[in-house]
Amino acid sequence: MDERTFGHRFEGRVAIVTGASTDPGIGTASARRLAIEGASVVINARSDERLRATERALQNEGLDVIACAGTATDASVSTLLVDTAIERFGRVDLPAG
Repeated sequence: MDERTFGHRFEGRVAIVTGASTDPGIGTASARRLAIEGASVVINARSDERLRATERALQNEGLDVIACAGTATDASVSTLLVDTAIERFGRVDLPAG
């Protein structure tokens, strides 16, 4: 991708994006755009297999993402998403659903 097309509005930020297992799809597109613009992103979806495929695809584009599967409406999964972001990237700045 041509970096001149995108800014770096999210440089150094950490985002959590749910619903990111379908490519193309809104969650994956959101995660991709945030990462292109500098964010580190925790992606989430219910389907572990599809989520891992999305994680690999985004990482192959050179983007800083990590997958965390589960139903985001489950309180324990929501906690795991935040814990994963903090453990891997040090904080959470942008939760997106």
